[in-house]
Amino acid sequence: MTATTRFKAYAEEIRSHVAERLNAQKDYGISLDAITQFTAMEYEVPIALLTLIGKTHQYFKAAVGVTPEPVPVEVSFCRHTIQSNEVLVIPDTQLDPRFQDNPFVTGEPHLRFYAGAPILHEGLRVGSLCLLDTRPRTLTARQAENLAYRAYFAAGIFEYQQPTCTQPFRRLTFEQWRAARQNALS
Repeated sequence: MTATTRFKAYAEEIRSHVAERLNAQKDYGISLDAITQFTAMEYEVPIALLTLIGKTHQYFKAAVGVTPEPVPVEVSFCRHTIQSNEVLVIPDTQLDPRFQDNPFVTGEPHLRFYAGAPILHEGLRVGSLCLLDTRPRTLTARQAENLAYRAYFAAGIFEYQQPTCTQPFRRLTFEQWRAARQNALS
């Protein structure tokens, strides 16, 4: 095993631990539900989710349109979202090799569209705010940016709910966060 492979495995272990720790905290109030419900209404999609990606399962902290039961990470769409800081948009899941054989595409609910924005916590991509539809569609650049902003807002709720949180993240505006994200990518 190379040093790079060991580092990636260690980083994934930390990331999944943080996501599972957030999932274990049960009381985030109605804030996460409100973000998810408002997002579903605004984007006119039947399904909107706020997810956390653990080591073996994807957990739902808020859900519109589906029963929030954990699913194996192998069939999670959001596991692809947390690979980058960018909004992931899949206009037609049947045409994307990563998704075309997914049981949620080939079977109920026959998902055709996915868009997800990563949720960052303590500098780690731990989950996503995502939109799903049973018909193909796309997002404008402005809609994608708005989805990223909502994910940022959800991340803020996670931060503020942590009893010992003193992260400087709390003081960042969305514009500062976006600039920091762009600098990290360059």
